Amino acid sequence: MRTVEGIVFSLLTTLFSVVIVLVVVSSVQATPAYRMLPEEYRWLFNFPTFNWADYLMGHALDIILLVLLPAFLAVVFLLLRMLAKKL
Repeated sequence: MRTVEGIVFSLLTTLFSVVIVLVVVSSVQATPAYRMLPEEYRWLFNFPTFNWADYLMGHALDIILLVLLPAFLAVVFLLLRMLAKKL
């Protein structure tokens, strides 16, 4: 059972990391300063310059998915584990 828990934990953390990277990359690429850079220098500047309040309001769904989706999957996994112990 510990192997299954490790695999599920690895998959959830990988999913969480990928979603974080996608949100950061998309937010950096949306800034006007990033678009003005020449193509060969864009990879050097990964820090976005924008209003965080606007970002949070515009990406509420992303934040909900980052927090609620892993929590929901963890609860489902725990329920399945409890069910498997009873059988």
